[in-house]
Amino acid sequence: MRQPFPVYAPSAWSNRDPKDLRASAHDLSRKLVGRDEDHLCFLTVSIAAYEIDLQADRSPIITDTKTRLKQFKTDLLGAMKSIGSIDTKLSRDGSLWVGACEIDLIDASDYLSKAKQEMLTGCGIKDDSFLGDSPDRAFALLHAHIVMNWRGASSYYAFDKVLREAFPGKRRVHIAKLYADKTTAQNITRMTDYATKFRFSHTQIVETETGTKTSLTRDFHASWEHWLKHIYLGIGGGEGFPDLLIANMAPAETRPVSRSTDTRLAALIAKRKDGI
Repeated sequence: MRQPFPVYAPSAWSNRDPKDLRASAHDLSRKLVGRDEDHLCFLTVSIAAYEIDLQADRSPIITDTKTRLKQFKTDLLGAMKSIGSIDTKLSRDGSLWVGACEIDLIDASDYLSKAKQEMLTGCGIKDDSFLGDSPDRAFALLHAHIVMNWRGASSYYAFDKVLREAFPGKRRVHIAKLYADKTTAQNITRMTDYATKFRFSHTQIVETETGTKTSLTRDFHASWEHWLKHIYLGIGGGEGFPDLLIANMAPAETRPVSRSTDTRLAALIAKRKDGI
């Protein structure tokens, strides 16, 4: 029988870093305030899914995720251009967006909801892959969270349709409205924080009196957290993880990033190298 995961205190990096990436995302997302706010939404797109062995070589996953992320940025830009104008310098009335890439590491032995299974199969995972029980086996879901202003699109219908055509598959595209009880600035801050949260915990759906909600259940085992941090470092390339940022604004609009995050992460990995 599988042993439960031991309690593992996450590092400061796990929920608040990379700080440079979050700061850059906030700098860009604040530029969305006051610009046709009725067209703002929160977009989530599943990019790719992997069945992984935590003890296996990580380099193929890093190589593939970098390729998939680069292609996603190109496909998103192409899709938005096909239905209207794009604003890259905050000087026209085209669409604007800013967000970040994230990876969910899903325990293969846990019960997976129908929605979670459909998200994985929508990205190519086979149904029979959900069978089995191994402490080193997991699924990795590469996805993007984006604050989107689709004002350059010809219509919301065209916006919704082109995204689902560009990224076909069950539950690959999710478009959420802003919270009605919050200001636009509060909504954008909250969405940008969520897009750059880099969570290192398991989640599950729990029943409540008002319906269902996602609940954090336990922190990752050390080997899971190390694996995921290595993947992020490999994709982002260090120096503030700029490759994880997804935005269509001109590069000149982004703030400089430092090497501090890369240095902290490298030191953490080196310190715990024997335990990886």
